[in-house]
This record gives sequence, C-alpha cells and structure tokens, in this order.
Amino acid sequence: EVIRRGQKCGEFDPQLPADWLIGILVDLIHAASRQVTAGAMSAEAAEQALLRSATAALTSHR
Repeated sequence: EVIRRGQKCGEFDPQLPADWLIGILVDLIHAASRQVTAGAMSAEAAEQALLRSATAALTSHR
C-alpha cells in the first residue's frame, strides 16, 4: 500500500509495477543482512547502503 500511494503522489516510480518495487526492496534488505552476517559490513554501513540503494531504486526519476 505504501508503494502504491508513493506512486500515486509521484514519489515512487509509477512506471514500474508495485510488486516489482516491493521485490527490489525485499532483496535489498536481504543483501544488507547477508553483508552484516558475513562480516563484510557493519550494521550501520549496511543500513546506510540499504537506505541509499532503496531510495535510488524506488524514487521517480522525473
């Protein structure tokens, strides 16, 4: 629902299916978790990478 509302108001890319964007977000969360578990990133670094990546992937590029 949050994704669809964001698409309607122009914050999230309306040209991509909402389910696709949700899948991207879930995959990014899993990737961040794997990096922390593997010791490749601190939790703080993974959080920042997740936020930056999610913002870039979800936002509308007007």
